[in-house]
Amino acid sequence: MQLRLDSTPDEDKGDDRYSRFELTQLWSCAYGLARSLGLSCPDAEDLAQEVLLKLWLHRRSVEKPRAWLRTVVRHAADTRIRNGPLEVGLKDAPEPQADPRVKILSYLLAKELLEDLPKRQRLSLVLSVLGFSHVEIAARLGTTSKGVERLVARARLALRRRSASRSR
Repeated sequence: MQLRLDSTPDEDKGDDRYSRFELTQLWSCAYGLARSLGLSCPDAEDLAQEVLLKLWLHRRSVEKPRAWLRTVVRHAADTRIRNGPLEVGLKDAPEPQADPRVKILSYLLAKELLEDLPKRQRLSLVLSVLGFSHVEIAARLGTTSKGVERLVARARLALRRRSASRSR
């Protein structure tokens, strides 16, 4: 189902909050974020349409549409990844430019370094790198945003120390 960008809101003519250009930019933002989170092209398009429709339905109460959109896309993508078989978009992926052996070694080293971290530090760091805010991470871990900030800082410090000791 395509959202008609040139349609007018229900009966209230004065509530046309988003121009066609703004909606196109918001759709591009939602699609790009969904693709960066690992969804295939068709799944990212579907998700962007769903989120834009939700935005249109909640347009009167959303004050910061970009922030709202990013949060809703992240949660919706997370739900799709957790709940369903996902079409991996390998056909659309660019060709790797670096030597695959280097990528594999980097992955294995990062995985080994991350496995050495305590679970809460590892989870905080990974979610932070994926773009979740400290408030969102805190809600998942049952702590405060300051606590998450400390966990991420400790994890980064531990990784720096471990990688420095390995290079000696």
